[in-house]
Amino acid sequence: MRVYPFLPETERPGESRMAIYMLSIKHKAKGKGASATAHAQYIQREGKYAGESHAQYLERGGKHKRRAHELESTWTDNLPEWAGSPKEFWETADIYERANGRVYTEVVVALPRELPKDEREKLVREFIDKEIGERFTYTAAIHNPKALDGGEQPHAHIMFSVRERDDIERSKEQYFKRANPDEPEKGGAKKSREWSKDSRANDRVNEMRSSWEKITNKALQKAGREERIDRRTLEAQGIDREPEPKMGVEVTQRLKRGQETEIGEKVIEIRKFKERKKEIESLEIELKKEKAKVYDFDKEKESREGNEFQSTGKKREVPEEEKKQYRRTIDLVVTKYERADGKNEYRWKESGKVAFVDHGDKITYSSINPTAVKAGLQLAKEKGWEGVQVSGSEEFKRESWLQAEMMGMKLSGYKPKAEDYEKLETLKKEKLKKKEQYKERQTAAQKEPDRPPATQQSREPTKGEGSVWMKASELIPSIDKTVKELRAQGESEKKIDELYRMKYDLKRLGEEKIEVDRAPNGTLRVKDVEKVRGRAQEIEKEKNSERKLGLGLKRGRGR
Repeated sequence: MRVYPFLPETERPGESRMAIYMLSIKHKAKGKGASATAHAQYIQREGKYAGESHAQYLERGGKHKRRAHELESTWTDNLPEWAGSPKEFWETADIYERANGRVYTEVVVALPRELPKDEREKLVREFIDKEIGERFTYTAAIHNPKALDGGEQPHAHIMFSVRERDDIERSKEQYFKRANPDEPEKGGAKKSREWSKDSRANDRVNEMRSSWEKITNKALQKAGREERIDRRTLEAQGIDREPEPKMGVEVTQRLKRGQETEIGEKVIEIRKFKERKKEIESLEIELKKEKAKVYDFDKEKESREGNEFQSTGKKREVPEEEKKQYRRTIDLVVTKYERADGKNEYRWKESGKVAFVDHGDKITYSSINPTAVKAGLQLAKEKGWEGVQVSGSEEFKRESWLQAEMMGMKLSGYKPKAEDYEKLETLKKEKLKKKEQYKERQTAAQKEPDRPPATQQSREPTKGEGSVWMKASELIPSIDKTVKELRAQGESEKKIDELYRMKYDLKRLGEEKIEVDRAPNGTLRVKDVEKVRGRAQEIEKEKNSERKLGLGLKRGRGR
């Protein structure tokens, strides 16, 4: 038996960290031999697909593999009243659907193995809620077989009837008859035109593919993962490599048993090539890192006789609270790295380049930057230096004097000129103006009538009442209800997407209170949509900043 080097593809140097993207849509017609009952049994691992192990399947040499152990979860929703189970619904579809009619449509998606089991199911349910909702009867199942590389291969099957549900009661025989647009109660349930073979169907498929990409990437981001999926072709992504050919179930199973196939051999060669390319790119990245280290070291060496601060006078004991104040400001722009020689490097968060170096008794600079100079002086204050002696280029000494004067810190080693005092006055006026603007914003915010009173209880507005304050999370059920009603009315996807966007914004706000009132039709609505959206974006930015800061501090401790 031959051993094949199957390689994971979740990390490729030189590219973004990528999870696997796969979404396929299949339409199955009765006239072409499709059976909804058999396929429902397959995805739910029932009937002949239940209760057999992989080893038993290989011994039996049978056509169908009963892989019940691969089923993670399955569920069915939106059944009509006459259907007591998914089995009854799909069997009835096989019997009463028109001779050439479509018995079901199926969407198959690859799930990120980077997410845990419960998060994968949440992802599928959210996708179904958005794309199917309560419009169609569906059966979903999540499978997780073993992949060729030995890891997990989670994917979801979503099979649904394209007949739209309505409020008309029909028998099982009538449900699958041709719809009657003039007298709907006399015909069958209407088939959705969005899945017909025309340009509308292509647009719908593209919308669904885009929707899956967005929902999945949000889930990955929420889980703190760097991987992302991309529905575009490799060429469109700017990735220069050959895509793997689709192998299918039969070829995959033969490869797992060590049997050679033409397609399998090609896939193996492509993966070998990608592994070699990965090794080369890894070496190139390491080489660049080493070159950067040498470059930064040379710069630092030059700075030892160049731009620097030294402590003057006595050092004072700095209270811990005051230290925290300086530390918060410093940590906004630079990250601390402890070196083997006992010195501390402070690197820019964005570029990773050295901003300044703390030698203990002095602080040295490899370049002149006002923000770096200010951060270095704040570090000196944190260390308890009452004053500093500056040396280096005239430009560096001038910038140091300006920043020290703004901070009220003593600095020697530079004799300011008349234009320096003019520049200092300009900086002080700008600082004063910013403070006044901040106070004005704070005062205006306190006077705004749309601030929730401290004693305001969260509740829904009564009929005829004006706006009240509610927790953002309490409004989500109302949005879900509105989405279902709009889908039933055939409302445009654009309007529904706006409601989903508002739902995600409300989730970000959580327990925060927002102002709501009732629309003319009686439904709850957000009074100031733009304000809620802006606040949600602020929360998202704060979370991202905290995550980046956490990563930066972690790197600093690891050096």
